[in-house]
Amino acid sequence: MAVVGGAVPFLLFFEGLAASGAAADAQLVHKAGLLAFVALLAPGVLRERVGALQLAGMGAVLFGYWILSSDVGGLSLGRGLLLVLAAALCWSVESVLNRWLLGGLSPATVAVARLCAGSVVLLGIGLLNGDTARLGGLGAGAWGWVVLTGLVLACYVALWLYALANAAALDVTAVLALAAPITAIVVVVAEGSAVPDPLGLGLVACGALSVAVAASLPRATPTMAPP
Repeated sequence: MAVVGGAVPFLLFFEGLAASGAAADAQLVHKAGLLAFVALLAPGVLRERVGALQLAGMGAVLFGYWILSSDVGGLSLGRGLLLVLAAALCWSVESVLNRWLLGGLSPATVAVARLCAGSVVLLGIGLLNGDTARLGGLGAGAWGWVVLTGLVLACYVALWLYALANAAALDVTAVLALAAPITAIVVVVAEGSAVPDPLGLGLVACGALSVAVAASLPRATPTMAPP
């Protein structure tokens, strides 16, 4: 899990983000790919049931993404965005595997294992590439940002795993779709670019909320418990 869901996809995502140079595009490709891959994997691996409201919500999210991608200049799947899509595939596999593991393990156990093992793998890759030599040149301010972002990541992973322990992988992933339009709005504020298409933003928000409503309705969602 540390490799599939931790070190490797992080490297793929940030390399892809740097290569594409478009944070909004990268977020759209990442979230749309993540939702599509989990939708393909979860019903077969976890036997999660997909209802009409979920399908409608996912369709609205993906259609909203398509509108937003056109609004931010259209998506050209070059090397950068293909790396982001590969990261989304890795994270979708991790989501399904974590949902399976949480049938027998606590979210805290999985979170600690994921963060610690992932950090070790990343440090190992950094040592092989010679990147860790730059750590010695970081000042107090830079280390402060490292600690802050590490704490934010740890909180995100913990909340995400607790959500996976209490809801279907597909539902949790669909709700995460709200992150892409939020990122697009942040980019607008930070760079002063054009406001994303309101129709696209509305479809993503309504679609994610529809899936959240579907998740709150009583239904049997069998999962495969680990041996």
